Amino acid sequence: MKLIRYIEKNKSIIFDITFIVFVFIISFPHFEPDFNTGLDAPFRWGYNYLWINDYETLTQLIYSYGPLGFLKVPVALENNFTIFLLFYSLIKLLFLHFLLKLGKVKVKKMSYPIILIVAYFLNVDLLLIGIVFMSSIFYLRYRKVYFYIFAILFSLIGLYIKSSIGISCFSTLTIFWILLLCKRSTKKEVISLVGITILTIAIVDLIIAGNIFYFFHYIKNVSKLSLGYSSAMALFPKNNWFALSVFLLSIFMVPWLSKKNSFTPFMLLIIPFYSMWKHAMIRESIGYFSHLLDFTVIFWVFICFASPPFKKKLFYLIPIVSVLALYINAKTISPKYSFNKDVSGLTNLTSLLFSFEENVNTFRKQSNEKVSVNKIHENLRNQIGESTIDIYPWDFSFIPANSFNWKPRKTFQSIGLSGWLDKKAAQSFERENGPEFILFHAKKDTFGGSLGSIDFRHLLNIEPLTNNELFKNYNIFHANKKFTLFKKNNHNNFKPEEIISETTANWKEWVDVPQTTNGILKTKVTLPSTLLKKIILFAYKDYEYYIDYQTSDGNILTYRFIPSIAKNGIWINPMVTSFQKEIKPLTIIKIKFRSNSTLELKEQINLQWVFYEKQSLTKKTLFNYEE
Repeated sequence: MKLIRYIEKNKSIIFDITFIVFVFIISFPHFEPDFNTGLDAPFRWGYNYLWINDYETLTQLIYSYGPLGFLKVPVALENNFTIFLLFYSLIKLLFLHFLLKLGKVKVKKMSYPIILIVAYFLNVDLLLIGIVFMSSIFYLRYRKVYFYIFAILFSLIGLYIKSSIGISCFSTLTIFWILLLCKRSTKKEVISLVGITILTIAIVDLIIAGNIFYFFHYIKNVSKLSLGYSSAMALFPKNNWFALSVFLLSIFMVPWLSKKNSFTPFMLLIIPFYSMWKHAMIRESIGYFSHLLDFTVIFWVFICFASPPFKKKLFYLIPIVSVLALYINAKTISPKYSFNKDVSGLTNLTSLLFSFEENVNTFRKQSNEKVSVNKIHENLRNQIGESTIDIYPWDFSFIPANSFNWKPRKTFQSIGLSGWLDKKAAQSFERENGPEFILFHAKKDTFGGSLGSIDFRHLLNIEPLTNNELFKNYNIFHANKKFTLFKKNNHNNFKPEEIISETTANWKEWVDVPQTTNGILKTKVTLPSTLLKKIILFAYKDYEYYIDYQTSDGNILTYRFIPSIAKNGIWINPMVTSFQKEIKPLTIIKIKFRSNSTLELKEQINLQWVFYEKQSLTKKTLFNYEE
């Protein structure tokens, strides 16, 4: 009888708990914690490996992911996948609980079917951003301190998982503080929250890095890292600008849709929205853009749940129009794109739980088979032995395939984000800091060479200062079509940089190249900068920049370059396309700069020609080959 009375008294709570568990189960996603060769998959392995084997190095990396990165990109190494599943389950259940609590106030019974749909759009990023948003809303409503602790704690966790998550979470907290102060909070309340913030950051930093000031060091690196993203990662597919205009208009209509002021939820979400928008519009691959679509769905649910009712029922069509407009642009970017969601949650969860060890072992076996293609010859592996080694530019699958003694550089992978990051990477290849070996793997470019990079760039132009240190401090120990193995030497291969001349160039006009021998010729490029360009860079993304190389036999090679990196030097002569002895480098006689910008074409480009002469005691070939 007591049980029946208890159920009758708390049937609403029991129903809500049952509903949350039900939604969690039927929306459980399919996870594949394996890894492969290439660019993205090896980085996932790298973060999981370092979490287990070299955590101190992991905390010092300068990369878009933080020391807790494996909580977003787990692989089946030791207990990492198990820890991830526990973490994911915790934050999803908490998110669903908060969302139901938020929705029942204004939307009431309609919150249940909406939450059921929303659950299929959730990933780690959106779960953490959502928890921080709802915690902020709840604190402003109820003034319960534990809500603020949730907000600051999950902001820190998000930051140390991935910088973009942290930026969105802390921007929400920044607006939260502005709103708090505008509402004339008491001095006691403000001092209390400041103290909680400092204490929480200090405790988390001690746990994460053993240093209470780690947060400030990490934020400094994140801010500098993010400055290069708008230029280095930009892609330029076709867009439907009418659909995008409708989408943006719908977002900025939000404060005027409700009967009463809906300023607070909109302001808490506007910077995370801007961050998601910018991230998606810079890269504009369908994966990034679909993430913006998912966020937009969550954005409108938060607005509908947290704001007063809309002035007219017709206004509730605006979220649908908003998502539809974004979907139309996604189809413009990739006609094959479909807005599909995995609805096999029950199957996903049961197959994972009841065959967990078997599934994990399968993923491990599959991963080992995939990376085995990068296993090197046994004799060469024996020569490397237990010496330290790093992989350049990004395919770390060589490490598990060969059980190398890995010494990663500070910048982790080399994809060419900014000149500042190039300087940091160069420090890792200095003679006193660098590993004993560097395995430089090949990537085909559009002209048949083996020094290609992402987005039609030449690999020797993504980190000019870094390759200066590499070629100065390392000799070629072994070279084949797949990779080149560099070994640290005892003397400099090249003399210090010598400035040959300084000149200017016009866009779309050929420039004669200074003739040099017995060394490396580069040109440091400084492009004009205007206020309008800076505004466009902040609001949207940079333009495309290309350099055309004319070879001595009349051929034209075209590569993309990044302005902030070009200041450190664009490779000119000899134009190396492979490190194999039998493949001779090309000779460049002219260069030309092009851009899709119409703002800068009237401005001249500043060029500083620099030369790195071979040391007389080294051999006649450009790179030293050890016998």
